[in-house]
Amino acid sequence: MMQENIPLRISCSTGTLYHLPLKLAFSIIKQAGFDGVEIDASPELLIRGAAYAKKLARDFSLPIYTFHPPLYPFPGWPREQTERILAVARMARDLDCESFVIHAPKSYSLATPRAKKYLNGVKLGAAFAEHYQLKFGLETTQKPVKKPPRLFDSLDYFIDFTDKNNLCVVYDTGHSGASGEDFIQSIQYIGGRLCNVHFNDVFIESPLRDAKTHLAPGKGNCGDLSAFLRELARQHYAGPVTYELSPFEVGLGIPQIAIQKLRAARAFVNSAFVSDSK
Repeated sequence: MMQENIPLRISCSTGTLYHLPLKLAFSIIKQAGFDGVEIDASPELLIRGAAYAKKLARDFSLPIYTFHPPLYPFPGWPREQTERILAVARMARDLDCESFVIHAPKSYSLATPRAKKYLNGVKLGAAFAEHYQLKFGLETTQKPVKKPPRLFDSLDYFIDFTDKNNLCVVYDTGHSGASGEDFIQSIQYIGGRLCNVHFNDVFIESPLRDAKTHLAPGKGNCGDLSAFLRELARQHYAGPVTYELSPFEVGLGIPQIAIQKLRAARAFVNSAFVSDSK
């Protein structure tokens, strides 16, 4: 049985089950004990539309807290920077989400034509979010191993950009751990800007290799995620904590196995607060 009264809303990304139909993904997430979902843009969503996803949310009693861009490019989803951001914002509105997320550009300069289109999208997206009372979140980055850090890999630069553009922060624990950052110090620095957490573990085998991210919590070696969750509660964080795991973490085949694996991963949150109460 799940512990009652955990002081956080625990969500699951449909990206964790990106290989499955939306209806089956909702069913698995519900049976695994989550409170809501984050939907990743997908060909099925584009074809069936927001009304279908909202019906699934009602049928399974799983509110759609947040909306995320597609994991992979697909026909029909905008490729141009400004329109990509606006497409995410519009779908979040149509799904009755509380927030939406975009990724920071992998840029060393914001003076390029592509970067300028991105900046225009951010400006228009922020105005759209304000008009429809949505939270517009920028996701924290992961520093490259074999290349120099990019602009947004500096948390100082990242926070300054969000403040200047009226954005919130989506904090990804996997990205942060892989970048050598401390979970609790980072979240204390971000403070009230936080609107969503992408929750996953990270394992670093070697400083010369890319880290393994989007692991189930408890499988990493880069920090104390239990203490991180308790810090979120201490700060009275009100947004969702969104499990964003690799599909390989839950299995690519039998739904019952996916339910069991996600249920076990979800139980990590409960154990964090049980251990704190002893």
